[in-house]
Amino acid sequence: MATISKTGIVSSQTIQAAHITNIIDALDGTTAASIVATGGVTGSLQGNVTGSLTGAFNGTMRKLVGTNIGTSVNASSLYSGKFYIVSAGVSGPITITLDDVSNASNGGVNSEYEFVAVLLTTDIIFATGSGCTITSEDSKLKMNKVGSGAFVKTANGKDFYLIGSLKA
Repeated sequence: MATISKTGIVSSQTIQAAHITNIIDALDGTTAASIVATGGVTGSLQGNVTGSLTGAFNGTMRKLVGTNIGTSVNASSLYSGKFYIVSAGVSGPITITLDDVSNASNGGVNSEYEFVAVLLTTDIIFATGSGCTITSEDSKLKMNKVGSGAFVKTANGKDFYLIGSLKA
């Protein structure tokens, strides 16, 4: 990880123009620097946040939309924290296999995924990958109807909780 460099900035010495432009370049995206903030942050942020938030968040957070799903897919190929639009019928039933995401670079433990059915002439089915489990109300594993949603959460990358408008 790169951070804004303090190289050349010394107590009781003159700050050079390059010191200031390095900071500006990091803040406006001209250079590929990461900004590490401790304390309060006010304003807006566009882009990805890596790390943790401890404390309160006051504002609006928008979930990113992932790719549209029109064929069967494994959870390990999806990005955690995104909202997916699923169309079943174009190429037959769709199976979303909840496989081991514990070491996936695009997810991992504490992953979550949201799905909405926009075309449902055949089934959208949630299935388990090897060594994984799904817990859902009454063991229902299919999206119910057009407009129905499903939320999938895992704390350890292998045991999944499926919540939403589901049918047997």
